[in-house]
Amino acid sequence: MKLKKVLAMGLAGVLALSMAGCSKTEKKEEWPDKAITVYVPASAGGSTDNTCRILAEYMEKELGVSFVIVNQPGGSGGIAAASMMDAAADGYTLMYFHNTMMTANLTGAVDYVATDVMKAMNVTMRDFPGAICVRSDSKYETLKDLVDDINANPETVRIGVETGGGSYLQAKMFEDSVGGQLKYLDYGSDSERITGLLGGKLDMIFLGVGGAASYVESGDFRMLGVYGEERNPLAPEVETCKEQGLDFVWGGQIMGFWGQKDLPDDIVNKFNGALEKVLQNPEVAEKLDALSFHATYEDCETATKTMNDWLDSIMPYKSMMQ
Repeated sequence: MKLKKVLAMGLAGVLALSMAGCSKTEKKEEWPDKAITVYVPASAGGSTDNTCRILAEYMEKELGVSFVIVNQPGGSGGIAAASMMDAAADGYTLMYFHNTMMTANLTGAVDYVATDVMKAMNVTMRDFPGAICVRSDSKYETLKDLVDDINANPETVRIGVETGGGSYLQAKMFEDSVGGQLKYLDYGSDSERITGLLGGKLDMIFLGVGGAASYVESGDFRMLGVYGEERNPLAPEVETCKEQGLDFVWGGQIMGFWGQKDLPDDIVNKFNGALEKVLQNPEVAEKLDALSFHATYEDCETATKTMNDWLDSIMPYKSMMQ
């Protein structure tokens, strides 16, 4: 009996240790505990890429893990979105893009509405009104010069756009305001369009004032007009298109992070808590301001509504996108 009792006690001890070991092994690690990959549907050097990298630098400090930025342009955001959606919904693979992800289905670039198949985790920022830019040696001294030439010589003024993307819709709306026709060339990102204009391959581009400022200062570019309801505080001397008699206003980019549709709420909330702190940082505000952006944080629910409302607002222009 005594031997049986000793054996039973020993077995119980082994089982207890075994269960303790299992418990320790199966304990779920707290998110995040490794690097977070962020797909960016744009080339390096443009406003989408630059603003993402600013946020990533400070998010690393808040969350304590590295951010790996992967540039994957093309398909109006569809290529990067596919990479993100194919990954596990564990908070380690996200996408950073803007509201024109919502227009990709209107052009046939993707077969879905973004908010139906992925999660708009937040809104991070919006841009100040951008400007219509030409080379400083362009024959277009004023916005009127440009408009007159577009109307007099249809499909000859070359503009760089991402076919099916937001810049394409923007150009179509500009074209509608002008009453003439542009010649469209496929340049997928701000950095590519800047290179195209510098190299004389394009006649005009749309560009954020922050991004254009250094080229204006260097004598390479000229800003003909700002396409906002009001002037841009970074270039208050440049008149709006409306002030110059052209009824053209473009609402601009609404940036944010996107995740898989079934990304857990606790991960989204923790990410957004860190993001909100980052966007309140004066250093971040200063860096964004230099790129002509200002922080406008929105949580997941509000961001989703913002994206859907924006899509609704451009539906009258759907025929222009096809």
